[in-house]
Amino acid sequence: MAPAGKEFSSCESGALDIDLEHTVWLADRWRYADLFNYRVAGLTAMETWLWNEVGGGMDLLREMLKDTNVYPFNGFVMTPEIFLSSTKPVKSPADLRGLRIRTAAGGIDGIAFASAGAAIVSITGGEVYEATKRGVIDAFQYQSPAGDYTVAFYEVIKYAYLSPVRQPVDYAYYMVNKNSYDKLPADLKEILKSAFLQTGIEYFANTILLDQKAIAFYKKYGVVVEPMNKSVEDLLRTQAAKTYAEYATKYPLAATVIKSQDDFMKAVRETLPGGL
Repeated sequence: MAPAGKEFSSCESGALDIDLEHTVWLADRWRYADLFNYRVAGLTAMETWLWNEVGGGMDLLREMLKDTNVYPFNGFVMTPEIFLSSTKPVKSPADLRGLRIRTAAGGIDGIAFASAGAAIVSITGGEVYEATKRGVIDAFQYQSPAGDYTVAFYEVIKYAYLSPVRQPVDYAYYMVNKNSYDKLPADLKEILKSAFLQTGIEYFANTILLDQKAIAFYKKYGVVVEPMNKSVEDLLRTQAAKTYAEYATKYPLAATVIKSQDDFMKAVRETLPGGL
């Protein structure tokens, strides 16, 4: 076990052998780490998996983590998160003013929402339900519909706004303590890698079906489920473009990651115009 938000450092120290990590939570060490977790209006879930597996993504993540005691593996694919769950209506950027919104620490969505006048709060997932119920926060982003359903967020919100723009994928990586990994024989290392890939894709497939069931339940329960207004999506796109440009200027590896993702997206979508 590790304290919330300390999973990576616990894996690095050896307190954990394996950590399932969303890199956005590593922004205190690598400001651009969210690029691996997701990019606003960027690669889809399947495109992200492919970029990691055959497009060089894992090599770049391992470059970022080269001075740590953690070795990352590809595999855990998650569907897009609900754009925003809220107790108040959000129809335009003006509705964000004064709204107390929980976002993951270091996320671009928080920067964009703050630019529209929202108050950004970063708390762990386990605190979101009670914080919303008590009115400490007005809105939040958490997981896909299926993930939010499992913790009964439908009980404390009135609106669920859907859009793949904010977070086209919620991507997680298996992080393994290097010392523990190096002790494994070659055959077990291959088995471990295969198990990571299999469980990650199985989770993705199952979640697609569970998301559908969750949204149907939300509507039946009385939550207003709507697409997010394009003006709010555009707020995210504009802020993301600025932030990614800053990453590319300040951090050479970030510039390489952004170019790699852009090139991969262009190649895939020119080959398969319908997308993946």
